[in-house]
Amino acid sequence: MNIFETFLINSLFILFPLLLYLIYNAYSSSNKDKKEIMLELSLFSSIYMLIRFGIVFRRTYQSLLISVPLLIGFLNDKLKTNIIISIVSILFFAKTFNANLYLIILEYILYFICYFIYKKHKNKNVFVYSFILIRVFAITVNTVTYLNIGNPYKLLFAVLFGVLMYMIEALLIVYFYDRAGQIIDYNSTLNELKREKEIHASLFKLTHEVKNPLAVCKGYFEMMDDSEDKDRYIRIIREEVDKTLNIMDDFLSFTKIKCSMEELDIFLVLNDVKEEIEPLLDTKNINCEFIIPDKEVYIDGDYIRLKEVLTNIYKNSVESLKDHPKIKLKATCTNNSVTIKIRDNGIGMDEYTLKSMGKNFFTTKENGTGLGVPLSKEIIRMHGGTLKYKSKEGIGTTAIINLPIKSSSMAY
Repeated sequence: MNIFETFLINSLFILFPLLLYLIYNAYSSSNKDKKEIMLELSLFSSIYMLIRFGIVFRRTYQSLLISVPLLIGFLNDKLKTNIIISIVSILFFAKTFNANLYLIILEYILYFICYFIYKKHKNKNVFVYSFILIRVFAITVNTVTYLNIGNPYKLLFAVLFGVLMYMIEALLIVYFYDRAGQIIDYNSTLNELKREKEIHASLFKLTHEVKNPLAVCKGYFEMMDDSEDKDRYIRIIREEVDKTLNIMDDFLSFTKIKCSMEELDIFLVLNDVKEEIEPLLDTKNINCEFIIPDKEVYIDGDYIRLKEVLTNIYKNSVESLKDHPKIKLKATCTNNSVTIKIRDNGIGMDEYTLKSMGKNFFTTKENGTGLGVPLSKEIIRMHGGTLKYKSKEGIGTTAIINLPIKSSSMAY
């Protein structure tokens, strides 16, 4: 293996854990503390892989890149982590190369002095180049001391080659790490802007939805002054106020969804919903059918939130029913998931309504808020599942809930 392949592989030992951290940072919704821990683990992993698996080309060339994780740690203000990395690196140099311990300690003290100056003046480029110059000096001393090359020209070439390779590799690694971090930050900013745009759109729609019943109330208040039919107007005003409060409640619920996860038997939840829903359906002469397996299947879920979703689906089904009303619930499970289908023979939906029903504030009901379905979908999403609808106009609608189950949770 030649020197270029050696440097490339050793560079990958440094970059691979850092790239895993960046990917985790991009796609994880964890808090800042967890992300900081992941960064520290990636730095420790880089230094470990370089020491443990780093390929030796010449006696000193394995150690050329060992300071790069330290540099990245400084750029991310990981002072405590860098103290540990420095101690490990010093011990590695002293044991592997029998290097002068005092010179190694001096090298790392200079790194920390540069870092504290950088913290004061906030000049990143000066800090990076100062850090590299310190390492270049150390490489020069190590090459002259430990490579027994009698020919001064060959010695000069070895020094210049080691210095050049280190500078190129170190700058490239820092560059790629910074660029990847900038891309992730840019992506996060775009997601935040998208989220703000959605919030603004939701607030605009909320304002519009609240404005309508308030305008109705205002009109009836004005009519009450010259009318004797005040009782009817008061009833209408009360209905409009209730509608406004329902809109506000649904909106607040949608923006503050929290699920308290615990291990629970999903089929027990379905049976509890059955006990509550069945008497109400019977009073409306609705033919209801429940097919729930007689077994225990456990999921991580919020009991109250799941009942809320199921109740909302039943409520929508009841409101859509016509002649010979019928609602059927069927639950099935596999090794990985449980599927719950709630089918009615109501009026169904056309293609446009089916595509639009998951959008905030979209509703075909006279007194609907248009937040019930989005709220239900968000709750199921927080359980790691999906909520989908199939419907044909004039035939009926089927709500399909799919939830992941805990491994080895089914008791037969």
